[in-house]
Amino acid sequence: MTSGKDWCDVEDATHAAQVALSLALLAMTKGDCHFCESRLLTPYGVLSAMPLTNPYKAILLVGPTGSGKTPLGEMCGRKGLWGRSCLHFDFGEQLRRIANGDPASLFVSRRDIAVIFRSLETGELLEKEDSHIAGKILTSFVKWKGAGKYAMLVMNGLPRHLSQAEYVDSLVDMEMVVYLDCSAEVVKQRILLNSGGDRTARADDSLPEVEMKLKLFGERTFPLLDYYRSRGIRVEQIEVGTESTPDTIYHSLNDITLSTRQ
Repeated sequence: MTSGKDWCDVEDATHAAQVALSLALLAMTKGDCHFCESRLLTPYGVLSAMPLTNPYKAILLVGPTGSGKTPLGEMCGRKGLWGRSCLHFDFGEQLRRIANGDPASLFVSRRDIAVIFRSLETGELLEKEDSHIAGKILTSFVKWKGAGKYAMLVMNGLPRHLSQAEYVDSLVDMEMVVYLDCSAEVVKQRILLNSGGDRTARADDSLPEVEMKLKLFGERTFPLLDYYRSRGIRVEQIEVGTESTPDTIYHSLNDITLSTRQ
């Protein structure tokens, strides 16, 4: 295994990332799961799955595909919310980064990689037995970005169903759920028009795939709203239309008063 001194000799960050990935792949090939599952040495430091010492204050964006969660989350990350700095966590983006071989995302086991590839290829959600993968991704992402830099985490794509929500409860302190209410027909129009500006070159926007995602959202993700209401967590609903832009959705959210959020 490469020593810390060897890493210090690697000056170019891009090359260092390539080396880290090669080492990870080599370890997987040799079955060196100790390396893959315990930690990964990257240009950003050693990433591990140690839990966050203090649960992050968080809000959760819930909405069907095409409703504008990612553009909203990105805007929250740039502008903050209610005078608080925000870190946008896009779970889907992190899965795609791992699948594309980004070694700075986290350490992963061979089984984790197989589960992630299957989820991306089939649209299946990570189930209860794979919740630890989501935990690894979230904790590594927050530590990589700097846990102390931001006042609030904007969760996008995690949790997606009740078992994931129960697991995530141990990692974050959920303050609010924001439901982007968008009908199936509006979703299809928004994707066609790229209303959120985030659908360029998306390979998973065919009509059958969109309809599958809408069905899955209704069956698995929509019940999260009642789950959080039952726990006393406020659920705010924002109507999303065909022409709703990230800016208008952001302002609708940011205009919620402090008294309303308590």
